[in-house]
Amino acid sequence: MLRTCDDADGTADGIVSNPVACKRVFDLNGLACAAGQRGDTCLTPAQLRAVETLHASFTFSAPLANGHNDYPGWGVSGEATPGFAATGGWRSWWLGSTPPAHPPAASNRIAWIYGSGGIRHIFVRDPNADITSYDPDKHMPRIREVSALMDSTNPDLSTFAGHGGKLIVLEHMADYAQSPHAGIRYFQAVQS
Repeated sequence: MLRTCDDADGTADGIVSNPVACKRVFDLNGLACAAGQRGDTCLTPAQLRAVETLHASFTFSAPLANGHNDYPGWGVSGEATPGFAATGGWRSWWLGSTPPAHPPAASNRIAWIYGSGGIRHIFVRDPNADITSYDPDKHMPRIREVSALMDSTNPDLSTFAGHGGKLIVLEHMADYAQSPHAGIRYFQAVQS
């Protein structure tokens, strides 16, 4: 991954300086196991599909605030970061140590725990809702309402700039709570 993504910006200096290009050029299929092979050095077809799902954008059936109809997938990085407690690593955020439970258990992946709470309390507004059957299409009016309240997607910062405001945007490329590509997309929209 480092070799491919380091070369994506043409510098080959051991640093991935263009994560957007990295996501475009990295071919996950290079990590596929040979037929009948399994292990820690390759990915099975099911594992490839799972990683591809995390890297892919999620498209909503209707536009959200500011016309966006998708949420960018996660980038290529941090997969080998060790997990510890409630922070770091794919194991903590995406895998957990037990299958997803309803209601979520502490041993479930963090994304399941946070997502379950968000869906039950914010979107469905039923703390006992079974999220295993959650269908975003059935809740689009509420999703759009929450999007208008919470999404930082409006690139027009002219009033802020008019008052002399300056903005520092920081993205951690191995952030699992939100896709860093959402922040990159926002930064690019503000620049445009």
